[in-house]
Amino acid sequence: MSYRHTISIDVGTTNLKLARFDHQLQFEEEWAYRYQEIRSDGLHYELSWSEMRLAILRGLRELKPESNYRIVLTTAMHSILLRDDEYQDLTGIVTWADKRGHQELSLIDDAFKEDLYLTTGTPIHSMNPFYKLYYHLRQPVWHSVAKIYSIKDLIFEFLTGEWWIDVSNASSSGLYDSQSGQWSELVLDKLQLNLAQLPLVKECHAAAPLLAEFDLGQADVVIGTSDGVSSSFVYRHFNDYAVLSFGTSHAVRVMANEMRVDLDSMNFSYIIDQQHYLIGYPSNNAGNVLDWICSVYQTNFKELEAIIKTKTPSNLVFLPFLNGERAPLWDEQAVAKFIGLERHHHREDLLMAMVCGVFYNVRHNVENLKALHDFKGVALTGGLTYSKVLVQLLADIVGLPILVPKDNAAERLGTIMLVDDLTIPIAYEEIAPDLNRHQVFNLNFQHYLAELP
Repeated sequence: MSYRHTISIDVGTTNLKLARFDHQLQFEEEWAYRYQEIRSDGLHYELSWSEMRLAILRGLRELKPESNYRIVLTTAMHSILLRDDEYQDLTGIVTWADKRGHQELSLIDDAFKEDLYLTTGTPIHSMNPFYKLYYHLRQPVWHSVAKIYSIKDLIFEFLTGEWWIDVSNASSSGLYDSQSGQWSELVLDKLQLNLAQLPLVKECHAAAPLLAEFDLGQADVVIGTSDGVSSSFVYRHFNDYAVLSFGTSHAVRVMANEMRVDLDSMNFSYIIDQQHYLIGYPSNNAGNVLDWICSVYQTNFKELEAIIKTKTPSNLVFLPFLNGERAPLWDEQAVAKFIGLERHHHREDLLMAMVCGVFYNVRHNVENLKALHDFKGVALTGGLTYSKVLVQLLADIVGLPILVPKDNAAERLGTIMLVDDLTIPIAYEEIAPDLNRHQVFNLNFQHYLAELP
């Protein structure tokens, strides 16, 4: 079917964005909403489903075209919401950042956890929805659970009445056997579940009509994919580049034609479609650490850029794990610290060391991924793209060329490109590393690696 317009809905864990495109996929207009009802207290990280669905409807009313259109969904991975048989919510939307399930990791034997990782491709960590569900299994509420949702199937059912989830979000749930292509019998037995409690798994292009009750015109809703797949698919024509998403957190990913898992480095390996997997490493620490630096040290990115232009790394090392860590440590108890701090160090030395520490952590994940799947450069998405100075520093530290899109609207197209099997050329700037500076940073990076827990 031909559509006059496409509206993309991109749902994250701090905000959601809607964008409208014309029939040639030229960007027209955007609407964004930042969540106000987040439950975050160090253990919990829950979103409000009522707030989310009302925001989605508001955005659709703002952007709705007069002619027929389609809605394409992109959602964050690793979420759950529990409902009873009367359709009442028993939890909020529990996101990957919620730490319930961490204690349960020690209650499950290592052989089971390793087998689960090898069959699902979802790392052994509390971000994995399986461990959150195992936590709830041991709570009184579990006896009332009739259905287990994620953000994707919540939204799709709300808009269409069909309880479907896309294969990428299913694959990142820790509940899906990527080898057999179905919900894992191992998981169903362990959690005392049956198939009726989980949604139907569909390919990314599956669609259903928008419910007429919303009075939003004639539209189809396409189930789409995950945020990680979407970010990577924008650069699908650069098959020898990894994609680094650098926002609040960071992740580095490649697309491969087979599932690859490594128990030592604990990469993720999620299904994109029948021919492709998304492989990579996610980190808790990125832009959130840079924001913390600006807040605590009463600085800003303009000053950080000025320091970066003039300073070279000293013997001072900063471990950036303010938020615990997923890859490369997989340690929720990891903390940030300075090593080698002496009285001769000045404020600028500390600021330089902290920014370098954040980027050394990125380099660590990049090198682990390169060992699994070789590539010659890194394509960048996210807020970091707005600072050429920081991107140059990252290139100098990583030692690889970095591609930066000239039009940030391109990032909105990833899921649409996947659904339509399109390759849309992206205008980009290549930032080459200064190899002399790379050698200097490399010495400091070796000190950094030696200090890791």
